[in-house]
Amino acid sequence: MKRERQLRRLFQQLLTLAAVAPGVVACSDDNTLPARPADAGVADAACAPTLIDASTSQVDGALECHAYHSLSCGLPPGIEPTGCEFALEDCLTLCPTFGAYHCAATAESCTDAGWVDGGALIVSCDFCPSNVGRRPLGYEDAPTDVSSVASYFAEVSRLEAASVGAFVELERALRRFGAPRRLALAARRAADDERRHTALTAELCRTFGGAPRNDVPSPRSYASLLELALDNAREGCVRETFGALLAQLQARHAREERIRKAMSVIARDETRHAGLAWEIADWLESRLSIEQLRAVHAAREHAAAEQRLLVREPTPALRDAGVPPAALQRTLLAALWTSVS
Repeated sequence: MKRERQLRRLFQQLLTLAAVAPGVVACSDDNTLPARPADAGVADAACAPTLIDASTSQVDGALECHAYHSLSCGLPPGIEPTGCEFALEDCLTLCPTFGAYHCAATAESCTDAGWVDGGALIVSCDFCPSNVGRRPLGYEDAPTDVSSVASYFAEVSRLEAASVGAFVELERALRRFGAPRRLALAARRAADDERRHTALTAELCRTFGGAPRNDVPSPRSYASLLELALDNAREGCVRETFGALLAQLQARHAREERIRKAMSVIARDETRHAGLAWEIADWLESRLSIEQLRAVHAAREHAAAEQRLLVREPTPALRDAGVPPAALQRTLLAALWTSVS
């Protein structure tokens, strides 16, 4: 497919960027976000957000992660909360240690009227490890500890298994909504690919002493063409495209040959799946209203911003498995998104 060929060429360019970016790789041991310009963030280092606490807990089987940052000088210029909550992009400044998918002033930093005053405050940042790839409609991540190679591939195997159902339902939806037959057949092939990926990553998990996870819910159907478009924008055009690029890096840089071999297969297939997502997006362009297209484009932009916030610094064990440092991931995501959006 045309989109797949375009992505493969783009990935080669980005992999070259990764190979000649020693300054990015050198700062991989620092788990803070890249510095923002002074006029867009905190000009005085003394006023920068300071991590004061971080914790994780299990709630209904899911891992919840919270960090708290103190801002002794109050909010940086240009950040305007909505009540006591902040926009997703502002979490880049307010939650520099781990990033966040949501952040807000703590109860002690909010007035009775429900807004942030002009003084010092504490910001609560919600974060957890992120994975990439297409998830079924309505699927909610329930991440666990992914600090070791075994736990990492247990989580990857679970997500690969979830992707099987995602592509099965995608094929049904494409046929139901009258998509070209080639797109539906590509979705069927992708489901077969994901079954193979599930087996590959489950075997890697067992090889490193882990136990694969099987808690994968059944996918639900798309209620409308718009719902399909929104889900494809988030899961295919963003998560799957970025995931394919990361798989390419792992296939090149993992220390273990067995990991490199498995990730080479996965990278090849996931690049094809990402191309399919963009082909579906192209097909949908003429079938949605202007208002609906705006919503789809906004969903894509939001998902890309969220993905950047959820990037975590890999442990040394995961670095050995080929997972790139957080700074490099953010650099590549920005370059990727500039090229495809």
